[in-house]
Amino acid sequence: MWVIKKSGEREEYDENKVRQALLRSGTSEGEADEILEKLRGRIYNGITTHEIYKHVRQMLDRKRKIRYSLKDAIFSLGPEGHFFESLVARLFQESGYAVRVRECVRGKCIPHEIDILAERGSEKYMIECKFHNLSGTKCAIQTALYTYARFLDIAEMMPIASPWLVTNTKFSSDVIAYARCIGMRLLGWRFPEDGGLESLLESHKLYPITILPIKKDVRNSLLANEIITIKEIFTKKDRIYDLLPELKANEVLYAAREVAKYL
Repeated sequence: MWVIKKSGEREEYDENKVRQALLRSGTSEGEADEILEKLRGRIYNGITTHEIYKHVRQMLDRKRKIRYSLKDAIFSLGPEGHFFESLVARLFQESGYAVRVRECVRGKCIPHEIDILAERGSEKYMIECKFHNLSGTKCAIQTALYTYARFLDIAEMMPIASPWLVTNTKFSSDVIAYARCIGMRLLGWRFPEDGGLESLLESHKLYPITILPIKKDVRNSLLANEIITIKEIFTKKDRIYDLLPELKANEVLYAAREVAKYL
């Protein structure tokens, strides 16, 4: 049985991948078995991964649906990487760092725009964010090499403890091996195993607003004004009423409150 990925590639259907995604969303083994049993009757040769995602999502309760939808919500921050950078900056802030986003700094050879400059205590960190639009796309070795080359140039002019490379997908095996060799820190989808991007976002309750059932134009208006997470809908409520007509602002607040009940 073949499935079609978002990239257009096809791969053999692997029920265990769906099972693992269900378990990560908080379903029990028994609940996962029931959902997979129902799903078997809907799978056909050539089904898209997006169709599978929709079928599974319909069978989840509200809380598990939110967790299951996190990856897709992050993809919806695209197509550019600007809002993903802002989300990562929020995550580092919640983790105790002072951050500056899209900071221009001098290197020995050329100037650079750093996605995120993070500081904690006396140490500074350069964070490069690599956003992918398609699930299944791995962060490639060229990105790691580029990141480290920039780090070396900047480190000649500014004391930086180490570079980070953060992505919304997975890393290739070459990236992981290279990062371990040179001391680059990696954060991606389910990497590292004991605290990947999705785990940290969930633990800090930093769900992007793209997980909310709101209209695209409203969502885009909020993102354009750097309202990136559901938390910020509550902390920047006055700003939302300045940006949107009262009816639409009320709808945003209602949607956020409904989702927040399950976070």
